[in-house]
Amino acid sequence: MKKDRSMPRLCILALFSLIVLLLACARAAPTATPAPTLAPTATQAPPARTPTAAPVAATPTSVAATPTRVVAVAPTATAIAVAKRKPTGTINILLPTFESERWLPRDSRAESYVMAPMYESLFFEDPGTRSPVPGPATEWKAELKPGGKVDWTIKLRKGVQFHKGWGEMKADDVKFSITEFGRPGSRNSRAADVANWYGKDPKNIEIINDYELVVHSPGIDVSVEESALVEGVVKILPKSYMEKMGEEEFAKNPVFSGPYEFIEHKRAQYVKMKALEEHWRVVPEFLEINMLLVPESTTQMALMRTGKGDVAELDLALKKEADAAGLRLTSLKMQTGADGFFGGIWLKSHPKYDPTIPWVGQDPLDPGPTMVRQAMNLAVDRQAIVSSILLGEGADTNTGWYSFTPGAAWTNPELKPLPYDPKKAKELLAQAGYPNGFTFGVWILTNFIQEANITEAATSNWEAIGLKPQRRRIEYRPTVREKLIARETGGWVYVFPNTTNQTPWSHSCTVGGMSTSTIHHFEHPVMDELCSKMRGELDFGKRAATARQLHEFLYKNYLMWPVAFYNQIFMLSSKIDWVPAAANRRWEYAKHRQ
Repeated sequence: MKKDRSMPRLCILALFSLIVLLLACARAAPTATPAPTLAPTATQAPPARTPTAAPVAATPTSVAATPTRVVAVAPTATAIAVAKRKPTGTINILLPTFESERWLPRDSRAESYVMAPMYESLFFEDPGTRSPVPGPATEWKAELKPGGKVDWTIKLRKGVQFHKGWGEMKADDVKFSITEFGRPGSRNSRAADVANWYGKDPKNIEIINDYELVVHSPGIDVSVEESALVEGVVKILPKSYMEKMGEEEFAKNPVFSGPYEFIEHKRAQYVKMKALEEHWRVVPEFLEINMLLVPESTTQMALMRTGKGDVAELDLALKKEADAAGLRLTSLKMQTGADGFFGGIWLKSHPKYDPTIPWVGQDPLDPGPTMVRQAMNLAVDRQAIVSSILLGEGADTNTGWYSFTPGAAWTNPELKPLPYDPKKAKELLAQAGYPNGFTFGVWILTNFIQEANITEAATSNWEAIGLKPQRRRIEYRPTVREKLIARETGGWVYVFPNTTNQTPWSHSCTVGGMSTSTIHHFEHPVMDELCSKMRGELDFGKRAATARQLHEFLYKNYLMWPVAFYNQIFMLSSKIDWVPAAANRRWEYAKHRQ
C-alpha cells in the first residue's frame, strides 16, 4: 500500500477488556539502509492526501496492559562512509531575500532555505512518498502514559560529525538544540510548539546515554512530528560551540552537521558554503555553493541569461522571456498557496484589537465586518489573476490557510472558490455602511515575487469598486514580521506565500493560527478550540473531520481572502541538473549536467 504524509501516523487498537491504545507509524522500512536516499527523482505534484483505512501496526515485540504505547519507527541504520567523491565546481543560487541574515534556528524560519545545505533535522522526509526516513536520528518511539502524558524516546545515529571539528553529535546536543526554542525572545514561528512539547522545562528531557534521550511531554500533540522531528524547525547544533562562542557569534558563523559547511557571509550580498569530502549521508558533486542576494526578478533573469546564475525562482511574469532565452525550467506542482490576510483580527481581549477597522468591528463575526470581508473577497478576480499573473501555472482556491489543497482529506470539496462579483461587492459595502468605500493600507511584500504581483492586481480590483487602498512596498522581514509578532497589523492587508505540503493541525494551527503561537496572521476563539481539539486527537479520521469543520468556519465567515495555488518554477543553467523538493531544496543532490 502506498503511504503518504496524510495517512494517519497513529492507529488505535483495543486490547482485551482494557482500553489500551497502540499507535504506530506505518512507515517503517522492512530492511535497514545505511543512509536515506533523499534526492528527488522527478518533477511531480504532491502525493495524494486521500486517507485510506488506518494501517495495521507491525507486530510489537511486547505489549503491556498498561501504560499505552505509541510507536513510530524509522529504519535503524549505522553510519558508514559514503563512496569517495571529489566535489568540484560552484553553483550560484539567486535568492530574493536572506530575511534577517541571522543563522540561528530559534530565530529563523524563511532563513532555513539559505541554511538548508548546512543543517540537519532529526529525521528527513522522502520527497516521493513524503514518509519519514532516518536522519541523524534513526528511530523514535512515543509512549502514552496514564493521565495523558507522552514519553518520546529518540535514538541517534553514531558517528554523525559536526562541522569544523566540533565533535560527534550526541544526546546532549539534541537536548540543547530543542530547549533553545524555549528561551525568551525566540522568534521562530514554531518556537511555542517546540517549547510546549517538552513542557517548557528542560528537566523534562532525560538523557539515557550518548545516543538516546526521552522527551517527557505533558500531553498529546500530534503536530510534534511535523513541527520538531521530520524536517522540523529543530536543527541540531553543537552545544559546546554555542556555549563557548555565544549566540551572537553562532548567528554569524553557524556550525551544523549537513553536507555543506559555512564559509563566509557578507550582509546583503552573499553566503558561501563548501562541501565536505566525507559525510555520513551524501558527499555533494559541487564543491561550493554561493547564495547570492538578488531582490529584483529582472536582475535575476539577466544573470541567468548571461550564465552568471545557476538557479533562480522564475517570476511568472517573465516566463515568456525565459522561454525565448531557452532557459531550462523545473517545477514543484501546486506547491504554494497565495493567501490574503486581513490584518488586526485578534482576540478581542488583546490590547491591539481595534474595532474601528472596517473588517474587524466590535466582533469579527458581526454582520458589518463580515460583509466588508465578503465584499473585498468578491471584488478579487481570481481567475484573471491565475490567467494573467500566474500565466495558467495555478488554480483559484476556496480557502487558504495553507493546507486546504484540493483532494486533501481535510478539505471540503463542496466549498468552491468565491466568484468574481464586483456588483455584489459594492452592494455589500453599502449595506455595511461604506457606500463611498474606505481607506486602508496594503503591504506589497517585495521579497515574494508572485505574491507582490498578485497583491497589485487585487488592489486594482478594490479600487474598481470604490475602495481607497494605500500601497506600501515593503520587505516581509524585519518590519512586517515584527508587527505580526507584536500583533500590530491592524488596518493592513497583504498576501503571504505558504507551503501546501503540511497538515492543518501542524503548520496551519501554528501560523494561522492559535492565539498562543509566537507569530501568526490572525486568531479567533473558534480556531483555538478546533486546533486544540485536532492536536489532541489520535484518530486521523476525527482530526480530518475537525479540520473540515474549521475549513467551513473560515470559508463562511470570509476570514481570509485566499487567491490561488500555484506551481513554483525554477530556472536552471546549462551546467546543473537539480530537482526541487518541497520540505527542503536538496541542493546537496544537485549534479553536474552531462
